[in-house]
Amino acid sequence: EQCAPVYSIVNKQAYAFTNGKTVIKNSQGKETNSPYAKKVKALLNKPNALQNGKQFEAQAGIYLRLFGYCVILPIKPAGFPNEDASAMWIIPPYMCEFSFAKQTFFNLKKGFITNIKVRYGNEETNLSPDDVIVLRDITPGFDNLFLPGSPIKPLQQNISNLIGIYNSKGMLINYRGA
Repeated sequence: EQCAPVYSIVNKQAYAFTNGKTVIKNSQGKETNSPYAKKVKALLNKPNALQNGKQFEAQAGIYLRLFGYCVILPIKPAGFPNEDASAMWIIPPYMCEFSFAKQTFFNLKKGFITNIKVRYGNEETNLSPDDVIVLRDITPGFDNLFLPGSPIKPLQQNISNLIGIYNSKGMLINYRGA
């Protein structure tokens, strides 16, 4: 938010991401128009009351670029599949705290994520990993084995330097003296 070049680059990438065409494919890799695919396409075109499909994709793309993953919460009746969702919301990664399985790879019978705690203001909610969709980019995780690391974390010092440069230029322009 404070570094114009990073903000601009991430937003340009999000716009480019939304220029792609989303297709639903069957198990043979061919585009399909099955009843299931039609439900999913309709949901992707209007995922929630505040966003259209392009806005939703852009937000997902931005979180993937900044955090390396994106958490999507489909709103559906308990026990129903995701295609029966009435809406989908993206939960910002900074609001999520993940708990991971303690078992080793060989003893694990289910997924690696055991719980997702979502914090918003003073509210706290626990979500089952079965109730959300977690999109991941290709960046490996260095802090844990299950979620990728932030792709921009290695640029942290460079971004701080750019912010400092812009702040210094602003000070010189506005308060340079006589």
